[in-house]
Amino acid sequence: MKKIIFLFVAIVSLMACSQNDSDEQPEKMVKWYIELLKSNQYNAMELPAFNHSHISELIKYVDAEQKIKDFPANPISSMYVGEIRLGLYVAWTIESIRKVAIGSDDLIGRFPSLVPGLKERNPHEFITVSDATSHPIVAQAYRDWWEVNKSKPFDEYKTIDPLIITPYQWH
Repeated sequence: MKKIIFLFVAIVSLMACSQNDSDEQPEKMVKWYIELLKSNQYNAMELPAFNHSHISELIKYVDAEQKIKDFPANPISSMYVGEIRLGLYVAWTIESIRKVAIGSDDLIGRFPSLVPGLKERNPHEFITVSDATSHPIVAQAYRDWWEVNKSKPFDEYKTIDPLIITPYQWH
């Protein structure tokens, strides 16, 4: 009986350690995520359960121009995205972290919008997700948002929309 109890406690301890890995080693979790996206092998149906501790690693990839085609997409959207630049998808992942943290009504699961695409605030026209003009603007907006706020507690800036100063919003 003692062996069974010991084994049970050991298994529970190991499970607790693995659940905290994403908080303790965000660089490993983000690197794994990015590598799967780059190789078009990410086959999960949802975005990873990242939190604010992952943003510093994710922000390193917002400029990535490589096109990816296998990524989780909002299941209720009827829009087919096809390919997207990795950097835009990473910005959308950061947006997911932000919207989950504020309990946004826009969330469907962990998806922060219908698709990882952009539309103009005025006149609300959809822009191709791999648009060469919008991607650098979005990447810069997320980098600026991070640089200005990274030393603050996340609760102080999680409600600030990084795209608010751009002509774009998530679709």
